[in-house]
Amino acid sequence: MLILKILWILLLILLILLLFILLIPFSYKLRGVSREKKTVWADLHWLFGLLGITGTYELGTGFTGKVRIFGIPIRMSAEDLSKMGKSKVKKEKEQEEKKKKKKKKNNRIKVFTLEGLQYVLHSVNTVLRQVLPRRFEGYGILGFEDPYYTGILSAVLESLRGIGAHNMKLEYAFDREVFEGELYLEGRIIIIVLLYIALRVLLHKSSRNMLLGVRRRSYGI
Repeated sequence: MLILKILWILLLILLILLLFILLIPFSYKLRGVSREKKTVWADLHWLFGLLGITGTYELGTGFTGKVRIFGIPIRMSAEDLSKMGKSKVKKEKEQEEKKKKKKKKNNRIKVFTLEGLQYVLHSVNTVLRQVLPRRFEGYGILGFEDPYYTGILSAVLESLRGIGAHNMKLEYAFDREVFEGELYLEGRIIIIVLLYIALRVLLHKSSRNMLLGVRRRSYGI
């Protein structure tokens, strides 16, 4: 009996720790500068900064940064990322070849339903509200060679004012291509909220059947 009590206590402690970890948000910061040089600085950290990655990408120079693992910094360069990317591409090609060999004749299955699609889109909207930046500041002038794309960009950026991007001072050039200014955003992502939304989608019959149907078709089942 004593051993069972100890096991239950240990299990309860582990569950509390897991819940605590899931409640700790990922925090992210992103700053982009476009003047003489085009530079993007990013910082993503978790567990009060014990785990994270910080880096700078400069056009023409590449990426330099460091990964923090329990507070210990490990430097990374563009060459390291390139090697990792090549390894990942190679694995993906091997997996794709295996899928093609195993692929069977695919019958036409009605995958999408209106109810399932509406629920998935509603869940995606909820996720976006959770992950979009809470602080959004910027100034400068933006414009594409084609004014049509400038209009789309202005519509997207101006719509962000309703979710906290009140401090943007942007001008849009419809007569030329130009990207000059500075942009800063900051936000957080809570894992347990994303897990809860994903679980709701999987428990909803229509959306679950739709997602399973898409997966089967993609694998040729």
